[in-house]
Amino acid sequence: MNLRTFVAEAGFVVASIQYRTITDGATYADSLIDVKSAIRYLRAHADAYGIDPDHIAVWAESAGGYLAAMAGVTSNLKSFDKGG
Repeated sequence: MNLRTFVAEAGFVVASIQYRTITDGATYADSLIDVKSAIRYLRAHADAYGIDPDHIAVWAESAGGYLAAMAGVTSNLKSFDKGG
């Protein structure tokens, strides 16, 4: 069983997002902008997805893990808050 399934079966909402990478011509900043945009989207649509917008965790592995950490440490930097 993969970890996402395990977490979902434990009663948590799980979302898997796609972000641009260097193979798309993106920079690390573009990838981070995509992650933060996805978080804003999930918060904006929290009622539809059964999410508590005040209790969101970001979790990933490999490059996604780096982006999860960067999303946390840049939470107050508006320069990465672009896109819908």
